[in-house]
Amino acid sequence: MNIDVMVRMAHQRLTAHMLVGSLGMVFCLGAGLYHALFGIIPPEAQVEATITKIKLEKQRARFEFIHPQTGDIAQLGSSIPDSCEILIDGKPATLANLRVGDKVTARGLVYPGGRVVGTMLHAHRVKSVPEAPNAKSRLALPENQPDSPERKVDLASIHD
Repeated sequence: MNIDVMVRMAHQRLTAHMLVGSLGMVFCLGAGLYHALFGIIPPEAQVEATITKIKLEKQRARFEFIHPQTGDIAQLGSSIPDSCEILIDGKPATLANLRVGDKVTARGLVYPGGRVVGTMLHAHRVKSVPEAPNAKSRLALPENQPDSPERKVDLASIHD
């Protein structure tokens, strides 16, 4: 066999190996990039909940909510980073402004293993409605009492 033919065959084999190796590397990089973009980003969940505990020093909060799939009362702890959007009745707030017992719409990233990182906490505080003045006194008036003589109507006077 001629040396030129042997060199050409070796070159072809080397080129084929390099091509297969390059394709393998491209596949691995593509799979890694896909995993980085789509596989690591955790799903985001949102629930209506009540705050049951706040630990300011650890930037954590605990919530109680009704599990949307089972209907059971569930508890969940979450870290609340500085990037978490916190509003109280639509106004910007901080974790320190929230109180145990606040009703919140909570959203967070749920990582494998159950770790949750809050991305949004919107607190809805019930504003107490002031009692109308004289509300009790009106109920105490005789004409508002069911057995009061002032409430009795003379049917004869209506038909006259």
